[in-house]
Amino acid sequence: MIYVCLDSCIFNRIVTQGQPGCTIECFEELKKLAQDGKIRVVVPEVVVLEFDKFCRELENAFAASIEQFKKDVAEACTKKQKQWNEIDDLKQSLAPHIDAEAAKKKTVFPDRIKAVNDWLHSEAVVLVPYDVEIMLKAKRRLMSGRMPPSEKKADQDASIIESVLAALPKDEELYFCSENIKDFALEIPKKGLALHPLLAEDLPKTRFFADLCSLVEAVETGKTTPDPTVEEVKAAVQEAAATEQSIGFTLSPNARMLLIEAANDSWGQLSCTTTNRGLSVRANGREFAERGNTESEVQWYRAVRELFDCDLLEVLGSDPMDTAHEAFMVTPKGFQTAYKLTGRLPNRWLRDQVGNENRVMEIIAACAGVGVPSAVRERLRGELLKTDVGAASRYLVARPDGWFLFADDARPFQAHGEYYVVDLWG
Repeated sequence: MIYVCLDSCIFNRIVTQGQPGCTIECFEELKKLAQDGKIRVVVPEVVVLEFDKFCRELENAFAASIEQFKKDVAEACTKKQKQWNEIDDLKQSLAPHIDAEAAKKKTVFPDRIKAVNDWLHSEAVVLVPYDVEIMLKAKRRLMSGRMPPSEKKADQDASIIESVLAALPKDEELYFCSENIKDFALEIPKKGLALHPLLAEDLPKTRFFADLCSLVEAVETGKTTPDPTVEEVKAAVQEAAATEQSIGFTLSPNARMLLIEAANDSWGQLSCTTTNRGLSVRANGREFAERGNTESEVQWYRAVRELFDCDLLEVLGSDPMDTAHEAFMVTPKGFQTAYKLTGRLPNRWLRDQVGNENRVMEIIAACAGVGVPSAVRERLRGELLKTDVGAASRYLVARPDGWFLFADDARPFQAHGEYYVVDLWG
């Protein structure tokens, strides 16, 4: 018998449908698999409580997100100074269009919430009460360091694990599903996702899924990715620790790979496109997602989302009315992170800094941060806007008369008081 446990974020996604991988159809198929006795679904009460909280806050959170999105769209429409005035009416219609789409999306929330709640409180699932014993075991797990490093919800995550252990018979297989990969799992190159070894010590044989559709497909077909070796898991743990030490936060292997390729793209860009053939994620002339493969598409979509959430990517020229395509540009923080990961300056970074007025203004802001006078900054801005620098460098060296150069090594200039030296990597 396969036992299944879904984190609360999966049920949240079923309600909002904000990202791929947790469709209503897959949820219905999951219920049918449970009804037919092919799986048993374990539901920790902690998950129910988290879902209840999400539902209570959904209306306000959704409204705030829509308002912020409208502000972002309005700002994007005014960023470029040269725009054809014949599309002003189109720009003015964006906000009403967003409001209409948001209202349409919002109308389906109550029915989906009811469908999820009815199932969570039915006899079709095994509900594990959140009692004192679960709470104390979760606290002991945290105190003994038997949970992966987490920035939030560590208590709830530990309680979910202890609830599963309380309900799961020995020697049964567990399929665990959560979008929060870093809290429960590791990404193993060429092997996909694997339960974190700190959790694998206590749980039985467990397969980890980042989306509901991949889990349902694995149950129905019986096909799963090969189990990673002990050496592969150890290497993944060491790589994650090394990444966190070098850049100050964790990034999955796929996100690291995608960031480095995007940073080395001629224009520092990547695209994430959805068509009737499936999802395409491209950077630096390379295709990452395997179209038609749900697990691969979700995997690379999550990598893009991870980079965006970490402020390593920003949306570039997105049309809010076209949800099928997004173009992204690597942010200054993204270029800096790629530099720290590889030890090499990304291709054409400085050309992007010079050729884009917004980037130039960021350089000028960096100059202000080290005390370059406003008159000198204004001269530099004019020169930067009309200069095409062929090679990326870390430092900007400038004189009060507006003369400047870019250099990889600024030490020869730092001893001379007449030069301003600005570290563009901050």
